[in-house]
Amino acid sequence: MRQSRRNAAPKSRKTLARNIIPRAPHRRVGGGPLFDGTQHIEWESPHERNAIFLLRLCSDVTKVETQPLTIWYDDKTNKKRQATPDFLVETTHSSAKHYLVEVKSWRELKRIKNPWRFAAIRDAAYREGYLYTLLTDTQITLRPRFSLAEYLLSYIHVATTTDERAQVRRHLEDGGPTTISELAERT
Repeated sequence: MRQSRRNAAPKSRKTLARNIIPRAPHRRVGGGPLFDGTQHIEWESPHERNAIFLLRLCSDVTKVETQPLTIWYDDKTNKKRQATPDFLVETTHSSAKHYLVEVKSWRELKRIKNPWRFAAIRDAAYREGYLYTLLTDTQITLRPRFSLAEYLLSYIHVATTTDERAQVRRHLEDGGPTTISELAERT
């Protein structure tokens, strides 16, 4: 019952399960490179952008796709409904490799009149072989993790030589846990 790009006939241009809104007067939308710059990812809210921000730093995340598929589920009256998660996140975990991630603000979640639908979506996603999870803005921007991620990402595209990387590795192996400033002083 799932409609997925992966099950569809190959096309020259990728088709998303739902179109990303290119411009919205009341919110920021955009896109950018992910990981090594070979993958481009879009977002429709600052919360989605911040989630991508953190996913870039997760060593077990191998791929992120924007609105990759539609999950069909039954509501309380057994009427067929559909949901399009924000992201498909692929990981190296042996127990769970594919996560469907929906990003919502906590304020928006408190206003939702049918919270049961998230459990129905979770169950339908599980039957299709995915783990479904909700991420809230408060989880994403939790301090100090988020501020540390912002700091680390400012260095993600800094070019380093093989010798510099080897020197940093040696210091980390010899000295154990350290701060970035301590590491900078030692190298």
